[in-house]
Amino acid sequence: MDFICPNCKSENIQRLSAVFHHGYADINATGTGVGYGVNSGAVVSTTQINGSSQTIAAQRAAPPYKKKWYDSVVKYTFWYLVCMFITYLMFITSKDDITSPLCRGFTIVWIVMSIVKIVTSIRYNRNKYPPLIDSWNNSYLCYRCNDIFELRP
Repeated sequence: MDFICPNCKSENIQRLSAVFHHGYADINATGTGVGYGVNSGAVVSTTQINGSSQTIAAQRAAPPYKKKWYDSVVKYTFWYLVCMFITYLMFITSKDDITSPLCRGFTIVWIVMSIVKIVTSIRYNRNKYPPLIDSWNNSYLCYRCNDIFELRP
C-alpha cells in the first residue's frame, strides 16, 4: 500500500490522530504575586489557570465526538425546576387554580424533551458515530497540499 496523497502525490502525510494529538495541549499553571499598597499594606495573591491550547491543524484534525445526552437533560431539568418555581409563585399569589394544568404541561414537556434527547443521542452514538470514527482513524493530512483524505488498507 502506497502512503501518498491522492491529490498531489506527496509522501509528506500524517495520520489525523497524530496531527490532533501533537497540536493539543492541556495547560495547568499556578502563580503567586506579592504587592504593597499605600493604604492597604501587603497583599499576597495566588492564581490558578486551567485550560487547553490547540493549533489550527489540530482543530481541523479533531475527531468526531459522541453525543452526550446528560448535558441537555441537566439543562432541561434546570429549566423545568425554574418553570415549576414560577408556577408555585403564581399559585401562592393567585386565587384561581390555573397552576395544576401548567404543572402537568411543564412535566409532560420536560419528560418528552428528555426522552427525545436521550433516544437521539443513543441512536447517533450507535449508528452514526462508529463509521465517523472509523473514517477518522483511516484519514491523513497532506502537508504539501493541505488535503485531508482517507487511506484504507
